[in-house]
This record gives sequence, C-alpha cells and structure tokens, in this order.
Amino acid sequence: MSEPERIVINDVEYAPVSEKEEYGPLTLVVLDRGFIYVGKLARDEGGRAYSLTGASNVRKWDKGGFGGLTCGAESSEAMLDECYDVTWPPGTEISTHALPLGWKDA
Repeated sequence: MSEPERIVINDVEYAPVSEKEEYGPLTLVVLDRGFIYVGKLARDEGGRAYSLTGASNVRKWDKGGFGGLTCGAESSEAMLDECYDVTWPPGTEISTHALPLGWKDA
C-alpha cells in the first residue's frame, strides 16, 4: 500500500484524511434472549462455537439507544459487569458489532 500524497501550501503540509474509523480489539455481541456481552471475539478451531475473552456483560445503558452504546460505554452510561469468558454455539448470535478504539472511555 502506498503512502498518501502530501502537498505543501504556504509552508503548511497537508495530507488526505481517512474517514475510515479505526476499530479496537473489542466486539459487542448480542445473543438470544437479550444477553449483551463485550470482549475479544474468537472462534474455536472447528468453528463449532464462538467465545469472548476478557468479557463483560452489559447490564444496562441509559443514553443514546443501542447506537449510542456502540459508540462508547461512558457516553451511554453503560453498566458493565466483568465476567468469565463467554462461549455460545452458532445460531444463538443475533448480531456482532466491532467497537471503536477506546470504546470503554468514549
């Protein structure tokens, strides 16, 4: 991949800005029956189950609806309960959401 082109105008250097948001290692997972967890997503070698390591259960959040929750834990006033790793079989997953860098403090 090549370096983006930079230009200099009146001794000020300009470069293109990428609008692609950078995602961190955390994924928000919505499971059957309304369970919501956040952690580092992994799949076992046989593809028979998925898991989150370093997981937390999202007990509740108070601002911004679900979209606000995906933007940041602190800004949505999310209450996270640390838990052991979470494993679930395929078919019980409703959705997964890659989270931006610094999600817990955003």
